[in-house]
Amino acid sequence: MNFIRLYIYPVVIAILIPLLVLVPYLIAIHQEHVAPFLPYTSDTGINAIESAVFAQTTLIIALLFAVLSYLQYLQINTIYTLSETVIQLKASIMKNRSKIIKFNRWSLFVAIYIVLALTSVVSFRSNEFPIIHPIIVITLFIAILVFIALKSWLSLRLSPQINTKLVAKARVIISVIMLISLIISLVCGIWAFAVTKNTKVKQRLNWDSKDDGYIPHVISAITQWLFLILLSPFFATYFKEMKAMTIHNGVLKMMDIYRM
Repeated sequence: MNFIRLYIYPVVIAILIPLLVLVPYLIAIHQEHVAPFLPYTSDTGINAIESAVFAQTTLIIALLFAVLSYLQYLQINTIYTLSETVIQLKASIMKNRSKIIKFNRWSLFVAIYIVLALTSVVSFRSNEFPIIHPIIVITLFIAILVFIALKSWLSLRLSPQINTKLVAKARVIISVIMLISLIISLVCGIWAFAVTKNTKVKQRLNWDSKDDGYIPHVISAITQWLFLILLSPFFATYFKEMKAMTIHNGVLKMMDIYRM
């Protein structure tokens, strides 16, 4: 059995992420379920019909991400455990072999948690679980950032064998911007809910410009959207690497990216 289109996984994920945040948002605005500017992304997954779209898209992304993460883990693990490939690696890369194997394993563990958290986000909605939902979302975002950071570090160490140096630097830049976005989103989000006295606002769906904490809420929501949108170009950068991979009769095979 041959699997020759493994690049579909990062491409589809890169396409679905903007749809995940935009389509439910537009539906929620049309249904007048949220304030037009600007809800948190998961707030558009509370009321029907947009909640169904949000949940279904999230579950599809979780499934694709699970497969992609395992393939990426398998890729690096195969390279550093097969003797015939180890011999071909440069000495500069081989000196980091133990760290690369360890970080690659950690990235898989973090990916498993991300998948579990993604499925939990759509199960524990903010209106029904006002305490559990924020905890899941915050830990999910932190896990995503850790995963991105690990992948960026691996990209730097594995260039130019697995990916180009330009791609590695692009991933590092994206991870840094995501880190800044997450910090701003968390700080402003806590600030917004700390100063508001409106119990209706605490439900997060109908912020008004006259409400206490409105400005930090908007900043928090914008940076949260930025954090998620940046995942799209990040996963898109894996197109060429995944295109160089095939699975034949259960065996992973890889081509040199420079021959493609």
